[in-house]
Amino acid sequence: MSLTLKQLQVEQKEWVDYNFPERADYYHLLGVMEELGELAHARLKGLEKIRDNGDLEMKETDAIGDLIIFLVGYCNDRNFDLQDIVESTWEHVKQRDWRRFPNNGVSE
Repeated sequence: MSLTLKQLQVEQKEWVDYNFPERADYYHLLGVMEELGELAHARLKGLEKIRDNGDLEMKETDAIGDLIIFLVGYCNDRNFDLQDIVESTWEHVKQRDWRRFPNNGVSE
């Protein structure tokens, strides 16, 4: 299955509007923050080599997926086009050459 960010955004909005019609406007932002914490927690435990029941990588990938879904929802709430944001940002980021220009990535 191939899914574009634009299609994900459409589908996620329909799903959220149906399942959580009374949600607060900060719902998705709080979800992003929670999932980022879960990702950091799983990674930290992996680095410390503790609390690993063999599922830390699964917890990381689950948190990454949830982060994307919550970011899509945030973009929907704010009427942002995530596809456009990612494409525009990548166009700027990929122009940076940190080896050649270690101070700012573009000219020095």
